[in-house]
Amino acid sequence: MGTRGRHRALPPGTPRRGPARRTRPARRDARRLRGPARRGEAGRAARRPRGPARGARGRRRRRPSRARLGELLPGAHFLGFRGGTELARAYASFDAFVHTGPHETFCQAVQEAQASGLPVLAPDAGGVADLVAPGRTGWLYDPTSPTAGAEIVGRIAAWRDDPDTRRAVGAAGRAAVADRTWPSVCEELLGHYAAVLHGDAPLSRTSETPRVA
Repeated sequence: MGTRGRHRALPPGTPRRGPARRTRPARRDARRLRGPARRGEAGRAARRPRGPARGARGRRRRRPSRARLGELLPGAHFLGFRGGTELARAYASFDAFVHTGPHETFCQAVQEAQASGLPVLAPDAGGVADLVAPGRTGWLYDPTSPTAGAEIVGRIAAWRDDPDTRRAVGAAGRAAVADRTWPSVCEELLGHYAAVLHGDAPLSRTSETPRVA
C-alpha cells in the first residue's frame, strides 16, 4: 500500500493514518493508541497538535511533554502546527484519518479529512457521530469500550489490505462535504434557529438534517 506524500522517510508501503487535533490529557489519545503504536501495528500515525490545552474553566492545562509523548507513541510523527497549504498537504499525505477524541462538539478536523478524500475512523460520540455515515463515509467505534484500541487497529488493517474500499469510502466522504461551505453551514444554522423560534420543528439529534454546533 503506497503513501501519498512524505513528511519523513518511512519504509515503502507503510500506511499513514493521521489525527489532526490537540493532544489534551482529557482526550486520552496516547492511552488509547499507545499499545498498538508500540507494536507498530497497521501503520504509522502522524499527529498535528492544534492548539493550547485548556481545562473546563479555561485554565491552561499542562500537556504531556514531547519526550513523554514520544515514549507513549514511539511510532508517531508529531508534525506540529499546520495551516493553509501546509495543512492541506499533510492531509493529502495520509491514507486514512483516525480521530480518538470523544468530547468534540462538532469536529472540523473530520470534515477537513473528508474534504481530502480520506476514510474516517472516529468515536461514536459528540458531534463527530453526526459527520460519519458508518460503512459509507467511514466507521464509528465505541470510545468507552476496553477493546477500542483493538477495533481501531483492526479497521486500519482492513483498509490497508483493501485499497479499493478505502478509496471508495474516502470518495464518498468527499462528496458528503462538497457543499459544506461556511455560507451553507451558516444558512443551515440560521434555519434551525428560525424553526425553533417559530415552533415549526424541534432541533433534535434524531433530525435528518445534521446538527451544526
